[in-house]
Amino acid sequence: MKHINWREVKMYPESSYELRDRNVIREYCLGGKAIVTLLSPTGKYHSYYICTPWMEDKDEFSDTIRFVYVLNKLHRWVYLGELCNDGQFFRKTKNSKYMSGSEEFKGMVYIVKLMNKDVKTPMKLYHAGCCSRCGRKLTDPISIERGFGTKCYKQSKM
Repeated sequence: MKHINWREVKMYPESSYELRDRNVIREYCLGGKAIVTLLSPTGKYHSYYICTPWMEDKDEFSDTIRFVYVLNKLHRWVYLGELCNDGQFFRKTKNSKYMSGSEEFKGMVYIVKLMNKDVKTPMKLYHAGCCSRCGRKLTDPISIERGFGTKCYKQSKM
């Protein structure tokens, strides 16, 4: 597994937006460079980076796999596990740095639930103001709402 250039993974809080619809959550999380934050009513939160495998790893992994990282307390992205079968389930792998009982792991399992079922919840899920496909800052109000820049949104619909 290749290491990510974390300087390229940027969050833009001023362009952040709450994701409410199951289909929008799913599309955003499977975009390839998604950054989401799950916020509980108590104010606790965890941020996740959900990305496609890199070109060197494409032969090893199916197109339906996404790697998931979580932002730790030291503000470093740490590998959490794999989002599998186009977002149908999340699993711990041998390289996972967190146990399956951890808050971070349970949070990602909860995001998978939000992706696949209509759930009434006090939890809130936000994207980090970046395009889910290319990672660039979102500036247009419509792009911010859907989580994809104009060009990337058109390409995703082809």
